[in-house]
Formats: sequence, structure tokens, C-alpha cells
Amino acid sequence: MRNLHAIIILSCILLSMKMASCQNPDFMFYEKNNGILLKHNNQNIFFYQKKTKSLNGQYPRANYIHPLYGVNGEILTEDFPEDHLHHRGIFWAWHQLYIKDKKVGDPWACEDVSWIVTKTSTNVFPDSAVLQLLIYWKGVIPGEPINEPVNLIREETTIVCKNYQPEQLEIDFNIRLTALYEGTRIGGSEDIKGYSGFSIRTKLPEDLTFYSSQGKVIPQETAVQAGGWIDMHGTFDPEGIKQTAITIMCNPRKPDPFQGWILRDKGSMQNAAFPGRTPVSISKGGTLVMQYKILLHRENMAKDQIENIYSRFIRD
Repeated sequence: MRNLHAIIILSCILLSMKMASCQNPDFMFYEKNNGILLKHNNQNIFFYQKKTKSLNGQYPRANYIHPLYGVNGEILTEDFPEDHLHHRGIFWAWHQLYIKDKKVGDPWACEDVSWIVTKTSTNVFPDSAVLQLLIYWKGVIPGEPINEPVNLIREETTIVCKNYQPEQLEIDFNIRLTALYEGTRIGGSEDIKGYSGFSIRTKLPEDLTFYSSQGKVIPQETAVQAGGWIDMHGTFDPEGIKQTAITIMCNPRKPDPFQGWILRDKGSMQNAAFPGRTPVSISKGGTLVMQYKILLHRENMAKDQIENIYSRFIRD
């Protein structure tokens, strides 16, 4: 009986410690007027834009991350950059959106489509933070009797921030798009570049360079075949002292077919291209699943370390 009593007391102590840890986590979400801010020990990590935002009524957009902060606390992303006013932080959008073989709009360019975030859920744990989102894409289907916006696609996205270290942080994106109409298709730009899908619009410092598991990568006009991850190095620090690296990872099976990387060192965004210029179909009630990871770290992380994180990412 004494042993049983001791086990019960120890279990209660451990449970109390766990509860206390969960009640005082390092990660914390903060609800703001237009979205949700995530912090770690009072350091900003990212802001999720929940409400529609525009520039004097132009380029209305929601459902994206900006700002994204680096390991030095600097702002890495841009919103409404002068060269491409429709670009916005970390976003996932497509140039082609067809419903019943009729083009509804251009979500990439923020034209004729809106994102209505209907539900958000946040959870924090000692080593991770989880943001769950339910979003409806709305638009007018040409030729329909009711000439008003309707729900076209249901999006369920989960963003998980984890494995925080003083010089390293991982952010996972699991994006699920469910078609609400027959004849739903999404596609990239209708040129040889075929860009669209998961993208990140960062500041573009003069010393920005790209690497893959094979070594240095030179941006091309069309998609570069460089494996499942791209590592970007640059001096994003406004004081021009500290470098930050951003690694973008794509699960090549989610989505399939992954078209490679559209990379730019001046005046544009970085894009994990999917599906290219030829649209893919999503059957009514069918779901398209996409998985990506952003790894923030110092510029001196070894390629083997990045490859290990990538291997774990596509295995999980």
C-alpha cells in the first residue's frame, strides 16, 4: 500500500508539473483586430492575416502570413511591395481558378476571389504552437442564375511552429483544399514559368544566394529542378550585420506533380511551383493536400543538418 501511495503522489506531482508547463508555455498566441500574432518568450514569430486587407481598396487579400520574423528578430517578409503589389508574405494562391469550366478569378493577383476565415483555433504546448484555420474561398461563377459570391473551395490549414532553438525554428504548413463544385480546377500562370502555389515574398538583400543539397543554385526564368528544398542566405538585418537563412521545403508527394522552384534574386517571390501552367482537377468533395516547411536558421547550418530535417519532414 505504501508503494501504491507513493506512486499516486508521484503521478500527481508529475501531472501538476505538466499542467503548469502547459499553462506557462514559451509560445503564446495573441488575438489582434485583423489577425493572430505568435510569440516565443516575447519575441515575435509571425502574424497571420485573418481579416481582408487592401491597399486603398485594391488587391484585397487575407489568409497569409506577414510579417515573418527571423532568428535575429528582423522582419523577413514584405506586403504590397512596389514591384508586385499583389505579393504578400507567405501565401498560397493560384492564377487559374475554374469552376464548371468557367474562370472565376485570379486568386494569385487578388482578383474576383475573397478568403473568408470562418474559424480559428490555437493551442500551445511546451515545445510547439498550433494554429488551425477554416477558410472559404468565395467568388461569382459566371453564367449562374445567382450573380453573387458563393463558397467555392473549403480550405483547412494547420500551421505548426516547433523545435525552437536560439538560432533555429521550424514552421510546418498542412493545406487541404476541398472542392465544393464539380469542374473545379486550379493552375499556375499560363506561360512557360507556370508559377503559383506556396510562395514566400521576402525582402531581397544584395547578397541573397540560393543553395540546394547539390550546392549553389542560380535562378532561371523557368522552374529550377533542385530537389525538395531550397536554402536562401542573405543579410536581412536592417543594420547589415547578421545574416539569416530561410529554407523552404516541399513534400514532393503532396502535392504531385511538384514542378520545381521559381527563384528570384530581384523584385519577386520564391515559389514551390504547383501544378504549373496546366490546371489540376479537384472532384466535388475531393481534397487536395499540400505540405510545406519553413526553416529559419543562421547561414552556417550544414547541408547534412538541413537534409536530416527534410528527411524527417517528408517521413512524418
